Amino acid sequence: MMTSKFTLFSNLFLGWITFTFVLGLSPILVDQLSILYPMNEPIQQMIQGVVVTSITLPIILILCKKVIHISPSQLGLVSFRYGWLFFLFGIGSFICFLLFSLWLSQQFGWSNIISIQASFPLLWMMLINIPAAFLYEAFPEELVFRGYLFYNLNQAFRRWLAVLIQVGLFVLAPLSITIILPVFGLKAGLDFTVDYVITLLIFGIVLQLCRIVSRNLWMNIGFHLTFLMNSRFFVSDKSHSFIQVQFIHELSIVLIYLGPCIFMITVLFVIHKMKKGNG
Repeated sequence: MMTSKFTLFSNLFLGWITFTFVLGLSPILVDQLSILYPMNEPIQQMIQGVVVTSITLPIILILCKKVIHISPSQLGLVSFRYGWLFFLFGIGSFICFLLFSLWLSQQFGWSNIISIQASFPLLWMMLINIPAAFLYEAFPEELVFRGYLFYNLNQAFRRWLAVLIQVGLFVLAPLSITIILPVFGLKAGLDFTVDYVITLLIFGIVLQLCRIVSRNLWMNIGFHLTFLMNSRFFVSDKSHSFIQVQFIHELSIVLIYLGPCIFMITVLFVIHKMKKGNG
């Protein structure tokens, strides 16, 4: 069923502004709370995550029920009981492609492995970071962008165009935050560079392909969460990582951090084409 332009715009705006507003609101709330009740960074991150998900989830569910009249399963959101295998597949696929990217980087002579460690402090840092990353980024972003927004776009446009618009909206959200937060005297927490935009574009495409091929947001969430853990703990040139590497060539950084996404895009595209051919 084709959606009228006004209805489509309204649905997209409601979903996008909900997430963007809450994403910008959470650091402001935590900043004010930390003045009254001093707290360490992990607790601040957890509170931000709770704020984002506890507001975003019910609003999206209300929009599904009252505005576009669908069930959450039509967004790809099912009970974890039926989604845990997809979740693990998302995690496993990223790790496999990460190891392959790391191996390629070694073969090309672009990087050297300095050390491999699994110390308790490092494991503890990652474990306390996982729920915050899940609640603040992986779950709400997949629900809003690859779930709600893509569903609406897919009703009005050809699929390839719906994917591109979704990716554009995905990039626009953090850009808006970097503009809004300084107005309140807060640091945005990221530098909106060309490299960052390219990363978001590739990341948005691979996650949307995950949703199209699997039809299950839990695969997206697993892949998304593992991507975040890689950028913070798995492989880097810092000492607080499981695999510390020396980047000899600039391309090694691209290969290790974006390689898993690029390889995943290739595999998912082939699978999608094969499914269309068999269908």
